[in-house]
Order: sequence, then C-alpha cells, then structure tokens
Amino acid sequence: GGMGRVVDAKRRVNAAMTRMGQYAGAAVWSVVGEGMSLREFSQRLASNGKPVTVDEAKGRVISGLGILADFYGT
Repeated sequence: GGMGRVVDAKRRVNAAMTRMGQYAGAAVWSVVGEGMSLREFSQRLASNGKPVTVDEAKGRVISGLGILADFYGT
C-alpha cells in the first residue's frame, strides 16, 4: 500500500545519502533538496564554525550529483 511506498522511498533516500557521504550529502540536500543557493549553504556552514568557500560548496554538489548518477544508474 501507500505506507510501504513511503518506507521504501525513505530507505532509498537514506541509502543515497549514505553513498554520497557527509560532505556531498549535506551540500546536495541543502542546495538541490531545499533550494538553497551555494552562497547560502556556504554561509550556513560558516555560521556553524565550518567555513567553506562557494567554489568548495559547488564542488561538493557536483561530486554528490555524480555519485547519485552512479547510484541510480543513469
């Protein structure tokens, strides 16, 4: 039923996030999933004491998207 699809979707998202790892996963989740700009993502990390340049954030997103493409076989 519907609940089984939700549980399955959560498992797939968790597996993809695990595959991307902490750094790329957080970047993809924030920038792609939440629609945050690269600048906003960088500022969020800086406010948490982990400064990251916009270029570094961009690299994390690109890396994560590459991992997702491999993960989903596209």
